[in-house]
Amino acid sequence: LLDAQALYRKVHDKQHDSAEPELLQGHPRALLIYRNLPDILSEEARTTDAIQDEAADYGDPLALLAIKIDRVMQDEAPAGWRGDPVKERIVQNALHPLTGKNRQATQALFDLLKRQTGE
Repeated sequence: LLDAQALYRKVHDKQHDSAEPELLQGHPRALLIYRNLPDILSEEARTTDAIQDEAADYGDPLALLAIKIDRVMQDEAPAGWRGDPVKERIVQNALHPLTGKNRQATQALFDLLKRQTGE
């Protein structure tokens, strides 16, 4: 997995990678998620009908998913969730549908988000 602090710093300093989807420009947390999704999600989870349908309108399905995950974290993650088992479970439950209800992928995504800084 990519170093969260290095990637966040790079994006925050506007050093955009030419390969990054335009949809993610200006969204450093979503970009970090996007860069790690191929390692986290199974091929099956990446090709769910809901993601593919929206990808037809918006482009890269992983970029769209990264934006959704970032939005869920902003909207549903309770303040001070890191280190609080009850609040961490709320976050995991919010992420679970976004990973195709794959427990391993949910845990890997949760671990990535738990390590993120700059929030």
